[in-house]
Amino acid sequence: MVWSCLPSEREFSFKPKLTDHEFFKVGVSHDIDESIKEETCTVKFPFLKEESAGYFGLFEGHRGGWAAASAASTYLHEILQNEIGSHQTDFGKCFESAFTKLDASIKSIAYDRGTSASICLVRKGEEQTILHFANVGDTRAILCRRGKAVRLTQDHTIADEREKGRLEACRAYVKSNDKIRGLVRHTRALGDHVVKQWVISTPHYAEIELSPDDTFFLLISHGLCAVIADQEAAEIAQCAAAAAARKPAQAASDAVVKAARARAGGVGNLAVVAVHFNWGEAAAAAAAR
Repeated sequence: MVWSCLPSEREFSFKPKLTDHEFFKVGVSHDIDESIKEETCTVKFPFLKEESAGYFGLFEGHRGGWAAASAASTYLHEILQNEIGSHQTDFGKCFESAFTKLDASIKSIAYDRGTSASICLVRKGEEQTILHFANVGDTRAILCRRGKAVRLTQDHTIADEREKGRLEACRAYVKSNDKIRGLVRHTRALGDHVVKQWVISTPHYAEIELSPDDTFFLLISHGLCAVIADQEAAEIAQCAAAAAARKPAQAASDAVVKAARARAGGVGNLAVVAVHFNWGEAAAAAAAR
């Protein structure tokens, strides 16, 4: 991969170009300090050459990990697409392999820094709709199901008992100031090769079948998670979307960022990707075909 092809921080625009889709309604919002810009996102549909498939990702660099986040945003979906083409029946293997390959490829630009990553792939079929999701680090994905927040991802930090147990079983593990080797608090990430013995790139992966009970999901940054709980974020998004005359997903993401900024003050970067499912419009379009 040619890292010189990555956009520079000066050229970077957090918000990707969004187009209309009969099933996905997407909103992207952020409040980012230009001097510590490390967040980026990806929105791709159609995906896998399927009109009703979409890929969505949010990436947060750490320790100056802009290049790692940018590389993940630019290339991870392409690697995943290739993996799915080779291993159609085992999506868990595809996601894990994509994360591993991207991680290995960025060693030169992410030796002592890295990025969290949360990605979702939605495939809407005639009989079922499946949401595949995977993450490393502490960027979250939250599904709103019947008005309740369902956390899809796992926070990979030393504070997590499962991760703490894994680390303590590793040879030569040392924790200093609640960080691994005094450097990073993430226990899984893309990059951070200086501590790769402990900070692995194997993602948490799972899949879930969606129904009209599922109205939207949110990808939210760590800075936002620190000030707004999952359920509250879902409620803020749901209320804003319901009140919006148009572009409900954008209204939802804007409202969540606004609420978080009011609590966080001027500290920290905030980012949200909101993906609403338009079950009615998709069904009408299918019937028309």
